[in-house]
Amino acid sequence: MKLALITVLSLALSSPALASRTFNGTSDFATISGSGTAIDITGQQISIAAWVYFSVVPTAEEEPMAKADTSATQYEIYINASGQPSKTLGIYVRQSTSLAHDVFMNCSSQAIVGWNIIVATYSSVSTNWFVYCQGVQANTSTTGTAATIQSNGDNLLLGKKAASSPTFFGGSLAWVTIWNVQLSAGEATSMLAVCPNRVRPKSIVGIYPLLGISGTSIEPDLSGNILNATLTGTTSNPVNPPCTP
Repeated sequence: MKLALITVLSLALSSPALASRTFNGTSDFATISGSGTAIDITGQQISIAAWVYFSVVPTAEEEPMAKADTSATQYEIYINASGQPSKTLGIYVRQSTSLAHDVFMNCSSQAIVGWNIIVATYSSVSTNWFVYCQGVQANTSTTGTAATIQSNGDNLLLGKKAASSPTFFGGSLAWVTIWNVQLSAGEATSMLAVCPNRVRPKSIVGIYPLLGISGTSIEPDLSGNILNATLTGTTSNPVNPPCTP
């Protein structure tokens, strides 16, 4: 099933009409219906990745992806969170009712205007969690201690955090991917060259190329779980990320 989907995707990407999705930072987002339970990654390991495009460096907190609402975040990628250094990238992974696993890094040594591949990996077994930017494992600062990932019933959102009092993301997204394992350093850094669908495909629980393959407001989930994304707004960015699908 997944091999067939990858073959279809490879053929579709030959079309010049395909483009990544741009979010306006004020009202655009995508909702992964059913992901509240289906992509509720609990237990000991998780990895998340996304190709993120900035036309300007963010100056306020933004989340390209977040499984969160007003109660607690289960997992997210955040950018330039308040109170942290400029050009900061980070992740949250939920330990309990608090946001206890917080990893952030300064990405100023890597290019951040244009396409960036951001990868985060976490394991409560090895008590390690890492963030990679542009294929480089960043020097990280952390808060909290490693523990089992707890459940969160909110749907995964792309381009937006939380249904109430939301924070929106301004920029383009492609290849948003979630795995139920901790990827190795080699796998994380390989995504600078190959798209995430090539990395540990049997452990992918959700993958969203956001390349306009369906030709409608529905963007397909290519993991085989058929948890498709419904777009609210967004426009096309004709420049796709420089990875090989």
